[in-house]
Amino acid sequence: MTALEALLKLRNGRLDGRPVLLEGTLRVDVEQGFGPSRGGHDAPAILGGEAATMCEYPPTPVAPDGSTAFYRGDLLLALELPYPSLATGWRDALGAPDSESASPLARAHVKRVWRDAAVVMHEHRNDGEVLRLDVLASISVDDLGDEKPPRRERR
Repeated sequence: MTALEALLKLRNGRLDGRPVLLEGTLRVDVEQGFGPSRGGHDAPAILGGEAATMCEYPPTPVAPDGSTAFYRGDLLLALELPYPSLATGWRDALGAPDSESASPLARAHVKRVWRDAAVVMHEHRNDGEVLRLDVLASISVDDLGDEKPPRRERR
């Protein structure tokens, strides 16, 4: 599978790849799979405790409110998908999470991690609504540690 094929599956809400996104995915792949970025410029960000840039993308089937990509140069580190619309069967595709803990994003939410899929999900403890899905490409769950969610620096 190519990086673009993995992005197109994710664009349609499918989480069945292992990992979901491929290490080495580049900005050009994201632009082809998710469309041109909004605003046309990157903003400074911190991801995994290191400097990165972030870029916002328009709505897609998986991210009706748009998504945010984090880069180091042109290398995709992670995609952040708020309130994702996931394909039927996503729970079966991911299987049981490797770990669960309280989400730092909101009360009554749980953070679930699937290491082999390189997926971190923040889901409401009671109704199962997914608040945010982080899909990692060239950064690992271990690199993120237990830090707060990716931070955007003020311009």
